[in-house]
Amino acid sequence: LVLTGLPDPATAGVANDLIVTARDAFGNTATGYAGTVQFSSSDPQAVLPPAYTFQPSVDAGVHTFTGGVTFKTAGEQTLQATDGTITAGASVIVNPAAAAELRFTAQPSDALEGATIAPPVAVTAYDAFDNVATGFMGEVTVAIGTNPGSGVLTGTLQRAAVLGVATFDDLAIDEPGVGYTFVASASGLPD
Repeated sequence: LVLTGLPDPATAGVANDLIVTARDAFGNTATGYAGTVQFSSSDPQAVLPPAYTFQPSVDAGVHTFTGGVTFKTAGEQTLQATDGTITAGASVIVNPAAAAELRFTAQPSDALEGATIAPPVAVTAYDAFDNVATGFMGEVTVAIGTNPGSGVLTGTLQRAAVLGVATFDDLAIDEPGVGYTFVASASGLPD
């Protein structure tokens, strides 16, 4: 069995065509092949084609699975097809999809009034499949959400994301209070 047709790299969440070809020991297309092929992937979230039994009169050893494979986990992923006797494999790099949400990945910590919050606050963009959206380079803005001490947030309040992460290393609040929260926002993404 030979797997072809997958893009490399692929994008998380995009359905990709896949072609499975049965070949004989000499590399010729095995036009009489009638095996049942099943699929598996290293991507636990992947959407794979159902098992398929080749029909010699229709497939002649080659079958296209239109939109058959959707990877969802970024990184190097493998795909295997087997009929229980012979196995084929392919490896592709899966890139994250577009950013869908922001998360605080280095949470704001307690600090004295006016002192820089340490460690630096980090806001990371994620795609819809829980991958860091490394292609996101948008401007991320932080602000006070809950403001029990009527404080003012100082420092650089807007940063461009680098590989999906915006780091704020000079934030401080000028008034004491318990229960301050931060909100992160970026154009086109929910706060």
